[in-house]
Amino acid sequence: MSPVSEHQARENSERDRHGKTGISDHHVYNLRVVRALLFAATEPLTEEALRVRLSGNVDVAALLAKLQHYYADSGVNLVQVEGRWQLRTTLDLAETLHVEAVIERKLSRS
Repeated sequence: MSPVSEHQARENSERDRHGKTGISDHHVYNLRVVRALLFAATEPLTEEALRVRLSGNVDVAALLAKLQHYYADSGVNLVQVEGRWQLRTTLDLAETLHVEAVIERKLSRS
């Protein structure tokens, strides 16, 4: 598949996920960028931090609302914490996702 075909397939998939085949390429692109930024972020992001990475005059709050709705029934939620946004796993999966780490310690010579 050519890079152009792959790009179009991703955009069509994005439209299908949001249940809207009539949304613009620009809107789909911005949704993808916001999702990628939130996924890659090591700390919560402000709307302004997202806005500067998007193309055109974008209603960031509307994009975030769409993503909140999209993730509402998944294992991940988009939440706002002190005016900043981040993706978090849902509380009901916390026990399932709990990871125990084994720490090896050297024995002392005594």
